[in-house]
This record gives sequence, structure tokens and C-alpha cells, in this order.
Amino acid sequence: MLFKIVAILTLGWCLNLLIVDEKEPKEIFDSLEESYINIYIEYKILEELIKIEYEIDRDTIIIDLSSNIQSHFWISQLASRQRILHIINDDFNKGYSTWTFSLKPYPDRYINSLVNVLKNFNWSSGIVFLSDKNSWMKEKISKIFDNDFHYIIVESKTDISQVIDREVFRLGSYLYYLFTESNISEDIIQNLIRTNLLLKDSGILLSQESSYNTNFNGALILASKGQENTKSYEQETVQSLKNLFSQMFAAQNFNNTGNDINFIMKDILMSICESHFCANSFNLVNIQSGNRVIIGDSLSFSINDSIIFPCNSLLIPEPCKKIIKVSISNGSINPTTPPMPFTHTNYYGCYTAINQINTGQDLIENFMLSPSTFDCGVSEYNSTFMYNCFSKKFDDIGVMHFPSSFTPVVSGTMLTLPKLNHSIPLIAGMSNDDVLTLPQKYPFFSRTSFDYVYVAAQFIKVLYTMGWKNCAVLYQVEPLYTAMYQQFVETAEKYNMNILNREYLRAIPGDVNNYEALLNHTEIVQEVINSNARLLIMIMLADISIATMDLFYDLGLRNGDLIVLWAMPAWINTIYVPRSGGLAGYRRIWNLYPRT
Repeated sequence: MLFKIVAILTLGWCLNLLIVDEKEPKEIFDSLEESYINIYIEYKILEELIKIEYEIDRDTIIIDLSSNIQSHFWISQLASRQRILHIINDDFNKGYSTWTFSLKPYPDRYINSLVNVLKNFNWSSGIVFLSDKNSWMKEKISKIFDNDFHYIIVESKTDISQVIDREVFRLGSYLYYLFTESNISEDIIQNLIRTNLLLKDSGILLSQESSYNTNFNGALILASKGQENTKSYEQETVQSLKNLFSQMFAAQNFNNTGNDINFIMKDILMSICESHFCANSFNLVNIQSGNRVIIGDSLSFSINDSIIFPCNSLLIPEPCKKIIKVSISNGSINPTTPPMPFTHTNYYGCYTAINQINTGQDLIENFMLSPSTFDCGVSEYNSTFMYNCFSKKFDDIGVMHFPSSFTPVVSGTMLTLPKLNHSIPLIAGMSNDDVLTLPQKYPFFSRTSFDYVYVAAQFIKVLYTMGWKNCAVLYQVEPLYTAMYQQFVETAEKYNMNILNREYLRAIPGDVNNYEALLNHTEIVQEVINSNARLLIMIMLADISIATMDLFYDLGLRNGDLIVLWAMPAWINTIYVPRSGGLAGYRRIWNLYPRT
């Protein structure tokens, strides 16, 4: 039996098609004529159809590919009056007649399948990219998932890079759902890669339309059954029609009847169309090494094949966080002097803080800090050495750097990074040098802890609260330690604390850097012993603190005779590090912790 198909083509639709495929519009249907020899195709534009409404044969099926909703309504009414099957390739509107069917999935059924996918993977949050024509999905998804998704409307004219930089980056790394035009989806994915937002734990779920020219490994596609491999609007249209006609011609006795098609339309064609279009079943497709693999059914949702996610991860992705790179000066190397007798690997503060940020939910909810270690000088700054060292790990500097606590290294770091053309937004540090906080000279410096002068003041307040009234103090003649000592004395006077060792025997010269040199100043250490102080505060370099304790031992003190407090609390771990370079070995009989 011969069917007539009238393809309704508007000029606007023709122009769009020419732009996409550079083919004549009728080529969509040429393959149908080749596939079904008993199909005759006649092309009409809308104006022609209006003139011949009452001349249309009863054995006609109207395929309306116009994008004009008003024409859909008009032809839908015509189809109802003439009892002619009317097929459109646009979103179905409830105002159409019962003779009108859409090649597009019915919205409610598509949403139900989408929800099945999201719930199966426990994806309850993410960023949804929508085109304007798909904006209706926002309301439906929001009702189901309590507004846990972020929605961004994008169009072909939208600058995707700006959308990613301004709107998406601040949200962090999520699961991404793309229901847009195909060219926009590919642009979105490339910009997510560009900004490092697309991680191995990120997931991408595409609508069929948004997946046309996307071949991103690990992406998931929610596709209509039979449409899993379509790569263009034209292919999707042809495949939908082929699926429909295959069912028509397969209908029992359909080709054997001699009756007019109109007499069996209700019994056969309508039931076929209702079965074909209204069921709207979907498959979940996974892009694996360039191939589209069907991995499950969205209705029963039984995953029957292995899934690959971005970066070939075989794990089901969970909502993840955007990685922010930071770097930490953490090592023992100096440019010209021997390595420090202790290393910054014992500085656990930065790592503890980073761990708390990454595991907590109340600081930077959508981001995660990833630290890199830099061993570019601990206590000594050399411009060439530091420049070469930072150059080797340029890509790992990140957006924030924690330098050594030594003032020359902190300021040297701030001088080195501009030479590398690295516009780092923040250099954090603990150094006490007030010049570092001058915004005119070092605009990027920000202190991440209180300066040590403040620490000295708080030290006295803590001791006073604990009931200590008497103590001895030793400090090294160096700008930082001298400033701390002066603040210490000033605060002690306010709280009526007594410093028992005489003032002129409290300072260890700045050039004393080992045990042997300290032996020339034995009277300073002996003064503490003679004062009968039970508590000693040491404000000096860690090396000399340890050498001083060793000298106390050699002068006769033993465990329990003296409680030693370091005003530089970060250094307390260094006592467990083996030392060389003339320093005596640490005597572990010392009790370094305060007693109340």
C-alpha cells in the first residue's frame, strides 16, 4: 500500500538546515524513500497546505518540521478535522489535538527517567546548564530535589568562558548536567577542562540533543531508545521516523488490507503512535574510548555493563570539590650555609589547617586545598637560588604560598615571584618584620598568624593565669627575639611577675650559633641556675635553645630541676631531630613541658 507523507517545511527551518548540513531540506526524507519503496513524499510549505486543506488525501501523514508553534496548532486542528496523522519534531503542547504526536520525548516522562538516573547514583546536587527552550526543566527538577541544584541558562550567543569564570568557578567542582544545544555543550566541557573544574570525580550527564558532537570520554547520555548513536538533528529526525514506520509496516495485516487507510487509522496507526511516542523509554549511554555503549535502562535502571567516568575512573562519582593549589616552604636546604639542624617538615600547622579546611563544611564548602612542598631556602635568602628553585616548580606555586617564618626568606619570596610573572594573590607568613605589612611595598602579603610580639604578650597572660609569679628569661640578640623580649618584660611588669635573672645576663649574642660558641658565655646560663628559678622562658633560635639546655645539663641540672618553655612553640618538635655541626646531642632526661 502507498502512503503519502507531506513534509511541512518553513523557510526559516530551511535556512537553519542549510546552515547546519549545507544540504537541501528534502534530504532528510530521501533516506526514507530509499528505505521504504512504498512511501511517496510530497513537499509543501505551509502556505500551500492551507490552500489545499480539503484536497488532502485521507491516506496522508503530515510531518511538520516547522519550528513555529502557531503553525503546529493550525496544522493540528487541520489534522483533527481531516482525521490525518500529524507528526511534529518539537516539544509537545497539551493544546494539540489527539491526532498530533511529537518526535521529541514527552517532558514528564523524560524528567521521570532523569530522576531515576540521579537517584540511582545518589546525585542530589550539581550544576545544570539549560538552553532557554529547556528552562522548563528547572522548576520540575527543583521540586524533586529541593533546590539543591544550581541552574545556568546559556544560549548560542553566550560567552561560555565568562559564564564559567564568573558563575561556575565560585561554585566549585560538581556534577554537571547539560541540556543545551550541542555546540554549547562542547564549549562548556572544554571550558570546564580549561579551568580545572572537570576532575576525575566529576560526572557529566548529557541530554540527547546536547550530545550530538560531544565525544568526551566518560560522559553519560540519556537517550531515547533507538537514538543512542545519532550525531545530529537530521539523524535524530530520520531515525525517529524510521523507527515509527518500521512499526507501521510490521503491524499484522497492515500491508494486506485494501481499505482506505482512514478506516484503520484509529485501530492501528493511532495505537502504534501512542505506543511509539507516549512510552518514551530511554537508555543510559556511556561514552567509552569514542564508542557509545548502552549500560542500562532508565526505567528499571538495571546497570548491565561497566561504567567509565571522566579520566577513566571506574568509580561512581560523588559531589566533589574544586582543587585549589597552594604551596608551602617546607624543607632544610639553604643556598650557601649547611642545612638547618631541623626541618620545616616538623611545622605541622599549615597541614593541620589545610586538613581542617578540607574535611570541614563551614569554611570553603565547595573547594579543597592541595599543598605542594617547596624546599627553596629556610633561613637564608639568595635571589638566584630561590629564582631557580621556584622556576622548577612554577606550576605548583598555586594561588597561595606559605614561606619560611624567617623574615629575609619571606620578603625574598615576595621579590622572586614577580620576576617569574606569577601574579599570586596571597603570600601568607608569620614573620614579625613590620615592613612586610606595608601595602605599598608588599601588596600581596597577609599574615596567617599573630606576630610573635603579640605571642610574647599572651605568653605572660597564660603564665599569670596558671599562677606563675617568678621566672627567668633568656633571649638571643636578633631583631625578632629582642622585640619579643621587650614585649615580654613590659607585659610581665603589668602583671607583677618577677624576672629573677639579672637583666645584663639575659641576652645571648646573635653570633652564637652552636654549643662551642655558647661555652664562652657560660655565666649567662649559670645566672639562671643561681637565681633558683623553676621556670625558664627561652626566646631564641631553636639550635641555641637546644645547645643551652645541653649546657644546663653539663652544669649539673637534672630532670625536674627546671621547666623550660620555648616562646617559639613551633620549634618544639625539632628536639627529636638528630643534629650535627658541633651541637651536642640532646639529653632526653630534660622535661620541657610546664607544670602547674
